[in-house]
Amino acid sequence: MKTWSEDAEPSSAPGAERVLVLGGGFGGIYAAALELEELKRRHIDVEVTLVTRDNYFLFTPMLPEAAAGELEQSAIINPLCRLLKRVRTFVGAIEAIDLKAQRIVISHGSDRHTHKFSYDQLVIALGAGTNFFNLPGSRDFVFYHQDVK
Repeated sequence: MKTWSEDAEPSSAPGAERVLVLGGGFGGIYAAALELEELKRRHIDVEVTLVTRDNYFLFTPMLPEAAAGELEQSAIINPLCRLLKRVRTFVGAIEAIDLKAQRIVISHGSDRHTHKFSYDQLVIALGAGTNFFNLPGSRDFVFYHQDVK
């Protein structure tokens, strides 16, 4: 798996279209793994990077089966390096998006230091919040990612 260095964004090949995909859920993985990987496979001059907060993809529709012990965890958790052969990944949190300047600020690491990345094309696939379907008490007794606003 290709990753960006800790101190600088990758140098683009001259003339390569830089595509930045924000989000490692179903939308981001579908765009990066299926659509943009195909462009790279056909040697189209494009540099694709996926920015995600995790270095794996969790197939949530089968989570109940794994929780019940019917499936191994490895059946629903896939490392991004297995899914993305031609796409770079950067694990971090999006702090700011400047659409005019076509730059993104991303923080990562234990000290939450930031990097600025440029793009030519931007895919925003950050997902949505947890749906509790108005079930009484469900918000109080389940684990969910609280950073989603």
